[in-house]
Amino acid sequence: MPRYAFLCFALISLGGVLLPMPCLAAPIGVPVYNVTAIGGITGLRVNQTGDVVGWTTLNGLAVPMLNTPENGLIVLTTSSSQPYGVARDVSERAAGVITVVGEATLNSTGSAIHAVRWRVAIPLGIVTGVTDLGVLPGGSESQAYAINDADQIAGTSDAGSSLSIRSFIHSPANGMRDLGLGATGTSARALDMNASGLIAGYLGLEAFRWSTSGGLELLGRPAGWANSFAFAINASGQVAGSASGASGNAEVVVRYTDGPGWKILGGTGQRNVGNGINQWGDVVGTGLLSTLRQGVIYTDNLGQLAMIDDLLSVPGSWRIMEAYDINDAQQITGWAINTQTGLRSAVLLTPVTPPPPNLPPVARFTYSCTSAYFCSFDGSGSTDDRGILAWVWTVAGQKISALQSKFIGVQFNSPQTINLTLTVTDTRGVTNSITQAVLIGATNQSPVARFSVTCTRTACVLDASSSTDDHGIVSYRWQPSVSNRATMTGVKITRYRIGTGSNTYQETLTVKDGAGLTNSVARTIEFKKK
Repeated sequence: MPRYAFLCFALISLGGVLLPMPCLAAPIGVPVYNVTAIGGITGLRVNQTGDVVGWTTLNGLAVPMLNTPENGLIVLTTSSSQPYGVARDVSERAAGVITVVGEATLNSTGSAIHAVRWRVAIPLGIVTGVTDLGVLPGGSESQAYAINDADQIAGTSDAGSSLSIRSFIHSPANGMRDLGLGATGTSARALDMNASGLIAGYLGLEAFRWSTSGGLELLGRPAGWANSFAFAINASGQVAGSASGASGNAEVVVRYTDGPGWKILGGTGQRNVGNGINQWGDVVGTGLLSTLRQGVIYTDNLGQLAMIDDLLSVPGSWRIMEAYDINDAQQITGWAINTQTGLRSAVLLTPVTPPPPNLPPVARFTYSCTSAYFCSFDGSGSTDDRGILAWVWTVAGQKISALQSKFIGVQFNSPQTINLTLTVTDTRGVTNSITQAVLIGATNQSPVARFSVTCTRTACVLDASSSTDDHGIVSYRWQPSVSNRATMTGVKITRYRIGTGSNTYQETLTVKDGAGLTNSVARTIEFKKK
């Protein structure tokens, strides 16, 4: 996506005509998404209008594509005898034209892959121009990765070796210009560019920014990480990318901001990458948060890296496998699999407006400890109407586990009693906490179930607040002896007179403590007679 610096107004295209519109307001809350299959294999970039570029297949060969709301899928021109191409970035609409850049084989290049610029007339959806951008001196191939509003293009050129990649900036006035970065054994990859011509990428194993006025700026590495890589940049110069350890076995999604520097957004294991960033600093990419590598998103409103699957308006309808870009309206492109039909497609995700109602989560946990002071904590009893993203376990404000998992195990050194807090966060960023006393190295006593009954002619209030336990009671379950009354939960419930059927019955209360032990008590419930 071109990284534009919108001030007091923006421009949108309607039927190829530019119209002014107010700038987008900063997002409130966390988006919930509808998914649209747009054809093609993968969407790589999306502009502010929702035009998507990427690649699809034609007769089994990869070819560049553009998808627009008016035209659907448009296959862009490549070689007629050796077709190949990938569209890697898309401009905003200007005077009824969309400009796309990427790489392709053309009739003029033979089998060589060159950086290419396509002009597409909108709303006709016709390719009106194809330009071979050439290669740097001594290069054999080139790729264009980014284009901005000034028709500047950034990309790479190489001499047929991945160990000697150089970067370029291309402009209408000066053509292709070598950034002067990279050498044999140290590749320079320019992968994105914003409105002011600030380029982001990586030189060797370190992220960089480059500008015509300031030249090369190496961004260093996050503390504790050996390498950094920049894959996207927004209008303010924020960078999205990844950081990795020296061995390459660990990688995290990261964001760089002037002043604060690098921020670790999340991810475990390998191949966690931030691919796209919008003007709000929202980052999308691909990450491993559980057992499956999928599309992920980070927003400051959410405060953590989340699987995009957890933000879908119809949970479980799609599996978002990779996310490559996000625009300022928080639309996302990438590729996904429809879990009902098995369709694999490039997709465009659009926030639901207004977002659906959201209920806060409810935090609950149980635990058990061995005589050797090892305790297992189980937060799976926590609930939410749409799903929980994170379980954070703390004692006196300090995390006792690096994992944000519903199940954790902790080894303690001695018998003690701690006040453990579990804080759960749902898919909309809303939190809830519960604090319980945890006895470590002490014998657990079963809870004692008790309840009082207060009845009128129409209703009976059943109150279990007098039940006790040394660990603390975590659940109350009320089971009636008759089928026309429902099982209920909670420390206090109300039963109402039923017009037909028996209004004298037996109620059984079962309480459970934090270690999972239970106790029950039964009483006869009789509504007062008229």
